[in-house]
Amino acid sequence: MKLIALSLATLGSTVYSGRPVRGTDDPKPSPPAFTVKPGTYTVAYAPQGNGKGHTLKEGQRTKETLTIGCDLRFNKAVDGKKGEFYGRINNTVSATTCTPCTHSEFKTDVQWSAATGLKFFVDNVEGKGSRECLVPTADGLDGVHYGVDKKYWGRVQFKLDKPNNDCKGQPTPGTYKVEYADAVGGYGESTFKKREKGMKIGCDLLFTNLEGKTSSGFYDATDVATQCDAKNVGARPDREHAPDDYDATDPKNVAFFVNGLFGDKNRDCLWMDVHHDHDDDDHSKDKPIITGIHYAWNAKKEGELGFYSRVRFTLEEKLDCSK
Repeated sequence: MKLIALSLATLGSTVYSGRPVRGTDDPKPSPPAFTVKPGTYTVAYAPQGNGKGHTLKEGQRTKETLTIGCDLRFNKAVDGKKGEFYGRINNTVSATTCTPCTHSEFKTDVQWSAATGLKFFVDNVEGKGSRECLVPTADGLDGVHYGVDKKYWGRVQFKLDKPNNDCKGQPTPGTYKVEYADAVGGYGESTFKKREKGMKIGCDLLFTNLEGKTSSGFYDATDVATQCDAKNVGARPDREHAPDDYDATDPKNVAFFVNGLFGDKNRDCLWMDVHHDHDDDDHSKDKPIITGIHYAWNAKKEGELGFYSRVRFTLEEKLDCSK
């Protein structure tokens, strides 16, 4: 059988005893800041030549709202009905991806459409094929809109109306050590092998593998229990021979998943945790980790996802998302 999975380039291994600490009453870190703030936003558009500074009052769309989810997906609703399409943050802003307004007499449009002042773009918010090129502001997002033909249309502004402060289980942006577990039998004892290079989580919640051929995938908290159940990721390991693996693959554990992080068709089903690897009771020394399961294409059966290994990502350096 052909197996396509991770090659584990290692720098050594470490044996840990005990299960990760979950569900304790220890103080939780404050939620990390991201590229944008989850919540609902008011919507305003103004065609080129009509943008009036920063307010766009004339273009206010009272029946429309923009929602940015805890996974930072953009969706625009009309009269409370969600839009058909979702958009993701893309940081590759340039004069090619966000083309400037060519009408020099429309000074406001020329100013706002300059790629040097924009931070990211999001596709499919207004409709499939449309694009918003944006920059975060003190009260929301400001920028310019492109139609389905990617031609410059005019100004757009989203003002934060109701922030979502209830997002849970979001990872901290930064660089992480990556380890995969080899079960050695019995509960609570596993050898974790460290990969030569780690992983990065961006302020847009994009996970990027830094080893070998670069691959990446977005944090996704939609329909998690279904996406990480046996129908979608293959049968759970044998309970008698691999009890830790069996327990870890319970979809009830999972808070989010990432597709394509370590291979185009692979999936990681994950949750936030802390690792207690010291002898005293000082929980300030605990390390925040992301733990879960790596499912690889063709790991158990040709043409299907299957269990590959338990995985652990340990935060090594935080990323400053305020810049």
